[in-house]
Amino acid sequence: MVSINSAIEVDLTGQVVSDSIGYQFYSGIGGQVDFVRGSSLSKGGKPIIALPSTTRDGKISRIVAHITEGGGVVTSRGHVSYVVTEFGIASLQGKSIRERALELIRIAHPKFRDQLLADVRKHYWVPEYQESSPSSVPELGDVELKKFTFANIDYTLRPLAPADERKLQEFFYSHNKETLIMRYNHHITQMTREKSCNLVSVNQHVDLALCFTRRDYLGEAIQAVARYYYIESINSGEVAFVIKESLRGRGMATTLLGEMIAIAKIRKLDSLVACVRRDNSSMLKVFERSGFIRQPSDDFDEVSLKLSLIDPNENDTET
Repeated sequence: MVSINSAIEVDLTGQVVSDSIGYQFYSGIGGQVDFVRGSSLSKGGKPIIALPSTTRDGKISRIVAHITEGGGVVTSRGHVSYVVTEFGIASLQGKSIRERALELIRIAHPKFRDQLLADVRKHYWVPEYQESSPSSVPELGDVELKKFTFANIDYTLRPLAPADERKLQEFFYSHNKETLIMRYNHHITQMTREKSCNLVSVNQHVDLALCFTRRDYLGEAIQAVARYYYIESINSGEVAFVIKESLRGRGMATTLLGEMIAIAKIRKLDSLVACVRRDNSSMLKVFERSGFIRQPSDDFDEVSLKLSLIDPNENDTET
């Protein structure tokens, strides 16, 4: 059972106000609590709270740092699983207050995100090294989610988000020594919270970070991460990705690379580049199958590759 209810405002812990605007009563409670509770208990059910990110005039955010004085909580934070605005889906179930706040800021209207992040620091544990507010990847579509199936198992492709800090740590610690050497070129043994926070706090309008996730009874877990870092001087992006060892050879890397290439073309990048260890033959094959060409390099240990995104016919003119 899937239930969809609306709200007047949702605070950054997930509390839902739906019957009053401050002290002014707007409606009755209705059946919201019953439907949220019922869909939560049903097998495969999803209780959804859906609302616009702002008031009709766009002047007030409906994702708020704290409930408006006089507002009444209809659905408690403990019952809310998904909150949806036109900027995406916030998944709150099983998350800490810190993670909930970052998820909800991500689906707030962009013009309010910085202020919400500043406000939440006053009340909840969001550290100072969490510098940037969450950003979006509109090139992925309105809800920024895509579903893929590999070996008869469903996975979700979505942007990496600040609330993924703990998930990225868990993903890192799942790697074996070979993966760490292949990806980082030396054996890293620790992923601190600050380092993880920096890696998930991506300005997605400039750089790009995507991930494949899978959800089970323990929650959502990262299975693969792909990113490019924008190089302004050459209008290019440097690509890197890592796939969970047990899932390699199923097409995840090729799919992630294809999505990054498509987004880079929309953003009018001139090229994508990559540096791969010479002994990482499987990764080299993924890049070369996608059109990357090996480039001259003085580095014996690494192979440089480049994919031109410029259409050779684009600048042709009739004479």
